[in-house]
This record gives sequence, structure tokens and C-alpha cells, in this order.
Amino acid sequence: MDDPHPVPNQGERFMDRPSRVAALALGSAMLAGACATPSYHLPAITTSETGISRTGEFVWIDLVTDDVEAARQFYGELFDWQFREEGEILSVTSEGRRIAGIARRDADDADEAGRSEAGATGSAWISSLSVPDIDEAASRVKSSGGRIEIGPTDVGARGRAALVSDPGGAHFLLLSTRDGDPEPRTPAVGEWLWRELWTLDADEAIAFYEQLGGFEAVRSDFRDTTYFVLERGGEPRAGIVEDPHQKVDPLWVPYVRVESASDIVGRAGALGARLVAQAEGAAILVDPTGAAFGVQEWEGRK
Repeated sequence: MDDPHPVPNQGERFMDRPSRVAALALGSAMLAGACATPSYHLPAITTSETGISRTGEFVWIDLVTDDVEAARQFYGELFDWQFREEGEILSVTSEGRRIAGIARRDADDADEAGRSEAGATGSAWISSLSVPDIDEAASRVKSSGGRIEIGPTDVGARGRAALVSDPGGAHFLLLSTRDGDPEPRTPAVGEWLWRELWTLDADEAIAFYEQLGGFEAVRSDFRDTTYFVLERGGEPRAGIVEDPHQKVDPLWVPYVRVESASDIVGRAGALGARLVAQAEGAAILVDPTGAAFGVQEWEGRK
């Protein structure tokens, strides 16, 4: 996929600090539940077996929230996403294609993670990085300065997963799918386009992800920002940008492809979202449940 380079204006970062413990509590709701209850499972991320392994790509994303209904209403009206209950997960589709899941986070998870003390919100988008061997990848996380928060563990039809964090504290899932990863395709409008890591130490993050996923970091000075594109096999997979203002804990920000970022910003505001950063063709928003996400125009391959 052509590199969309969706970098927002760095002068307008988050006004408060989304907490790392929030992501930990949210991931715990997914994976700890899967470990503790044999009947609990995460559905597959494809509708049929593909047998495909897209190692080193973010192949899936889940919103874990304490207000599933608010999330359903917001994203359904904003992007015209559709929803279907699949066991413990609300499956999200766009134009009939499965693109995400929404999982309910119990209030107890927030209390255990210190939500009230940290001032964290109750929701977060958590991306899944495809790896062929969860246990081997988890070992690389530890040897490269990251942490294993939960797992590795079997998660039903989805496969095997582990919640991990990089040396800066940004959380994501390692995932080895049971039936294969989704077939590669260019994201349509309304689908996930890009993932971007905001970190306080770009060099540290680059060293970690190069070791973990076999990436090569390519520097790109963009909009007065030092930006790094993580490439694998010559293809851009994700971005890394160092936050010079240190206003936000490190986190992975996912972007949805849109036709008009300014139109989406207006509609999202009317639906209760908060705008926290905007640039030409791109914006960062926080949804009514507290989860951060980006929108990005892109004229790459159709």
C-alpha cells in the first residue's frame, strides 16, 4: 500500500494524558476473560479460512469499552458501520466487510487498573500485529525491552494472542490467527487505513519494532515533523512519530480512510466527539466513550 503519511499538526496534541493502565485494563477484559472462562472466545477475524499469514502487519483492531451502546451509535452514524453480536464480541462491518470488534470492559477492570487515580477514560482501540509464532514473538518482546502484560493464551476461533507493551508503554496485541489473516487489499473509505505510534523516544521504539517485526525504519521529514515509516518487504506498514510536547503517553493511533476529513470532524463533533488535532486532510478525535482515533484522506490505490 502506498504510504499515506497521515501526520496531524503536532502543535495540537491531546489536552489530557490517556493512561497506559486504561489500555492494560481494556486488554485484560479481552484476554483474561478468555483465560478464565472456557466458554468465552474471540471470533475469527475472517469469515472463511484463508490460510494467509501477513507477518509484520496490523491485521485487526478491537475497541474495548465500558459503553458498547454509545460506541455502536457513534460509529454507526459517523461511518455507517454495521454491527452484529458474536458471542462476547460485537462484530463491526463496513459495506459487508469485517473490519473490527467491540468488546465490553467490566467496571472492575478499571478499578483494578487504577482508572480513577490515573484519570483514564474507559475505552481504547487496540491493534493486533500478525506474528507466526506467539511464544517466540513474546520472547522477542521481553528481550527487546518490552513487557508481556497478559498471555500468550488461546482465544478460541481467533487463534492465539498476547497483550504486550513496547519499551515506552504503548500497548498492542500479538496475534497468530487460527484460520489465517484477512486477504491483503487496499482499504476502502470507511475502513482502517494506517497505524501510527506516538512515542516519547523514537530511537528506542524503532530499535524495538525492528527487532520484533523485522521492520526497517525509513525517515521522512513531513510537515516539519521527523516521521519514520516502518517498512517490511519494501512496503509501508506503520508510522512512528516522536511527540515533542510530551503531552500524551505513548500509544498506537489507528486511522480510518475518509473522503473528507473536515466533513467527518463536523459530524463527529455533533455526535459528541472531541477534536484534539487537525491538519489538511487529517484529524485526531476522541469518541464519546474516550477512545482516540484518526481520520485521513488518501488518494492512493483504489
